[in-house]
Amino acid sequence: MRLIAFAFAICFAISCSSSKETRVADSLFEAGKYEDAIKSYTQYIGLNPQSVKSYYNRGRAYEELGQYEKAKTDFEKVLELDAKNTNAMLSIATYYYREGNFKQAAYHAENAIEENSELSKGFFWLGRSKHQLGKFQEAVRAYNNALSLNSDMGEVYLYRGVVFAQLNNYSKACADFRIARNLNVEDAEQAVAKYCK
Repeated sequence: MRLIAFAFAICFAISCSSSKETRVADSLFEAGKYEDAIKSYTQYIGLNPQSVKSYYNRGRAYEELGQYEKAKTDFEKVLELDAKNTNAMLSIATYYYREGNFKQAAYHAENAIEENSELSKGFFWLGRSKHQLGKFQEAVRAYNNALSLNSDMGEVYLYRGVVFAQLNNYSKACADFRIARNLNVEDAEQAVAKYCK
């Protein structure tokens, strides 16, 4: 019995120190100390190689430092450990969008939406990708879905407005640009000045 109690105490001590370690890493991340956060997450992962949260957060820290390949590697590891992790799917979609691989970006955004149809960010990245692929009607549908889930996403109004402008529907474009401006979206004022006389 003593042996079991001792083993339990050891496990509890390890989990407490591990939990404290991730709180330290999270605090470093929140403070913008991304390199220190990465070191802390890496130490934690060494003790807890199945920690989905730590891989994901370390990936986010790499992203903040512009180390996108390392970030993608961590997000892919998250999906190895948790194939349904929509945060990792969207982060990979963002990676591919940034790289100009819009088909892959759309693919990963669609996977995230398939897993959770309430993901406004998933529809946002799907819309951005479809827009870049020249599939304007599909982009508008994706943006509409994003806004039906979260009507405060100012960037969606801006980008949907750009699609409408490309389709020469300036009344809809200007309505979207004005909403984006009211939501304090950067570049919305310029869009209003350019398209809405």
